[in-house]
Amino acid sequence: MKTAITNSMKHIKIIALFAILAGSVFSANAQKEDWGTDSLECKKCLSLYNEPLKNKNYAEALIHWRGVIRVCPKYKESVYINGAIIYRSIIDAEKDAAVKDKLIDTLAWVYEKRMEYFGRSNEALESYGNDMIRYRQSTPSVAYKIIKELVDREQGKASCAALMRYYQSLVLMYRKKEPGIDNNKMVEEYFKTKELLEQSIGNNPNDKNCTLANEEVDKYGMPFLPCDKIYEYAKTKFNDVPKDNKEVRLNEMKKLLSVMNKRNCNDNEMYDKILAEVLEAEPSADGFYSLGLSMNNKKKYAEANTNFKKAIELCGDCEKNGEYLLGAAKANLNSGNYSTAASFARQAMAKDSKQAGQAYLIIAQAIARSGCGNNSFEQKFNYVLAVEYCQKAKAADGSVADEANRLIGSYRGNFPTKTELFDRSMHDKESFQIGCWINESVRIPKD
Repeated sequence: MKTAITNSMKHIKIIALFAILAGSVFSANAQKEDWGTDSLECKKCLSLYNEPLKNKNYAEALIHWRGVIRVCPKYKESVYINGAIIYRSIIDAEKDAAVKDKLIDTLAWVYEKRMEYFGRSNEALESYGNDMIRYRQSTPSVAYKIIKELVDREQGKASCAALMRYYQSLVLMYRKKEPGIDNNKMVEEYFKTKELLEQSIGNNPNDKNCTLANEEVDKYGMPFLPCDKIYEYAKTKFNDVPKDNKEVRLNEMKKLLSVMNKRNCNDNEMYDKILAEVLEAEPSADGFYSLGLSMNNKKKYAEANTNFKKAIELCGDCEKNGEYLLGAAKANLNSGNYSTAASFARQAMAKDSKQAGQAYLIIAQAIARSGCGNNSFEQKFNYVLAVEYCQKAKAADGSVADEANRLIGSYRGNFPTKTELFDRSMHDKESFQIGCWINESVRIPKD
């Protein structure tokens, strides 16, 4: 989990940049100036701090910025937005931990004063929470309280970046073993955050930050979602969600089913109960896909394939078609329909490039198990080609590397030997044509 958080910091900084830019745009809006009791002194301080600020000479800008805050503290909200920029730069450059800690306290003061004078806007709270996550990871509850205020107020209208940081702050609190932040709380908050993200994405369908934030929340949340915890949570929701409000209950059951499918948690009676209820209420592509997963897990491959095909048919050209096609590929691989499995796998990656890694692995296994070739020697080239597909899988999706390497290790032992190639006068040739349904040329191994 720590690695996931660390690896995500680059993404967080990207999103933070958008938040800073949003704040700058906000500050540019027309706003009545309050020159304080000495307008001439205020204008003097403003002119002295603006130039070094433009030149990113933050140490000098800070001296005159303090003058503005002293003489005309309510001049404009942009003064506090710029103050945060100045302090962030100085904090990042400071090496002394004690000095840095005091500077962070001052940065927090800048935000508090900004909101005291100009209100607790979404922009202010989001930027404040982001900086506290960045600089106060030892006390993540500080950032959590700030961002929670925004999320509680705005719900699904909160920005995707703010929702992502909301869940991240909870993850940091969990790591600090703060009271009340246990695994069940993380599961509950994961579902809540995902629901709010769905609403925010619906409000901002073209916002690339939303896609990134959604992926990050999944990365943060997955370590808290082993199957036993999901089943436990699902049982509680199944029993607690009222049955009289059919629309609300169906929506909750569908969300549970989606997470179970994502985590491949489909071998429990709770999964079967939820699935049966969803399918009865709303026969859908997702429902039949889920039933296909359940049948596949029970080794009822023919039934699995039938349900995957129903999902594909109902989906048409929908967004999840690649996922459904991949399900059909797996079912056919398991049932020994290797040519059909490879065909579905190719269709899956053509529909959705994110399925490529898994699709290439299915094709590799289909080829390795195919038995294509006129004799045992020719059949050995199936394994050579299968390894090539495993390499393609790793290149397409790093997350399948372990499985690909395991298959490569098992397949290499079946390669034709140098002696076999020499005895058949093939040692100096470059390729071999595999027939059967595979119908591909493969390199002749030289090592």
